Amino acid sequence: MEIAPEAGISVVEQTLKPEDFAGANEVFITSTNRNLIGVGEIGGQKIPVAPGSITRRLNELFDFYVTEYVSRRLASAAR
Repeated sequence: MEIAPEAGISVVEQTLKPEDFAGANEVFITSTNRNLIGVGEIGGQKIPVAPGSITRRLNELFDFYVTEYVSRRLASAAR
């Protein structure tokens, strides 16, 4: 979630209830080992777009971040 603001995407991390998603245009879940996954349905309620443009953009940014991080670590270890 640290890379989102750098891309101009605002982020609020908070606990949500199922009814909080009622008007959502896009929903994703994230974890270190799964990157971002678009959610298509919550409790029988369809989410209009999954994955949406924000999910795809954040996933691209995360992939780039991980690639750069690994490259830096490998370069550092080779010294």
